Amino acid sequence: MAGNLLQTTLGLVVVLVLIGIAAWVFKRFANVQVGAQGRMKVIGGISLGTRERAVLLQVGEQQLLLGVSPGRVQTLHVLEEPLSVDRESQVGQGFSARLQAAVLQRKTSTSKEADK
Repeated sequence: MAGNLLQTTLGLVVVLVLIGIAAWVFKRFANVQVGAQGRMKVIGGISLGTRERAVLLQVGEQQLLLGVSPGRVQTLHVLEEPLSVDRESQVGQGFSARLQAAVLQRKTSTSKEADK
């Protein structure tokens, strides 16, 4: 009886370790891009309504403006001259960067009021 319990427990531990290793491998190599995915990227997007968006997509050297809604994607415009993409402005567009900027702005305005 004790042997069966020990064997079952060890089997469970081995399965859990294998699941943990598989999760780590998938997480580590999830960003590997293969084929056309490496040449295709979303540059930006804007919400046009509750369920509609306009998305700027770069495919190789060509940029496309797409309209995206539930169940439909439509090409709105193909840009003849690609827009320049400023990587620094894209990185700074995240919520945390906006929050830090707002907190910093509030601190500076509060300190200026305190100096008066």
